[in-house]
Amino acid sequence: MRSIAFGFGLLFSITASARAETWLCTYADKNEPTIIKFTINGNQMTRNNDTIKFTVLINNDVGLVAADSYSEMYRPMNTPVVFGLVVVIEKRSGNFKMGGVNSYQDMNVTHGHCVQN
Repeated sequence: MRSIAFGFGLLFSITASARAETWLCTYADKNEPTIIKFTINGNQMTRNNDTIKFTVLINNDVGLVAADSYSEMYRPMNTPVVFGLVVVIEKRSGNFKMGGVNSYQDMNVTHGHCVQN
């Protein structure tokens, strides 16, 4: 009986941890409201189901921090491109920021609000 209870507990634990965490975030883009859906599965996060795979750096009761980066040569101009994009969500208030830095231009930081879905 003990092994059945342990097996059920293990199955419940695996099932609960396999559920994706999702956040719907809104911000103004050129004065138009924009909605982004972030889906977190383990240590990976996707944005609107696109090809960018963020690495989750921290995800706890307080907040979420995820980042994407790359470093490669832009062949047409033989120029190196080094880039990092970070997403921060403060879970209690829903405050959201997304911004990037790169080796060739300044980038803006997006401010908005998120709700867990």
